[in-house]
Amino acid sequence: MTVTGVREVTLITHALTRLLCHIEAFSGDEEAEKLWGQLLQNLLALASANHNEIFYAAEDPLFFMAYSLDEVASSKQHHGRFVQIMVETLNDTSKAYLNHLWTLYEISRNPKP
Repeated sequence: MTVTGVREVTLITHALTRLLCHIEAFSGDEEAEKLWGQLLQNLLALASANHNEIFYAAEDPLFFMAYSLDEVASSKQHHGRFVQIMVETLNDTSKAYLNHLWTLYEISRNPKP
């Protein structure tokens, strides 16, 4: 399935970000954590492929995604587990894109994948 259109990409970016960052169902279950990493990989691929279109959307889904992923990555509640999943799951292109977003929006908490 291919997602096209600014509204559609924006909607999916928001929905997947909420799913990945605001639902505790992924924490503590190895299979669920593996799925979390795969979903994150696909979210970053979608966002980077449509960066120019969604960057200028009225509500910036890229900021929401970058900020939310930073909150998960720096959460003491998860003891760095999701950073480890990011390191293990994301390809180099997605890691670079995520770090680019954190730099772009001046989100500077640590650790980073």
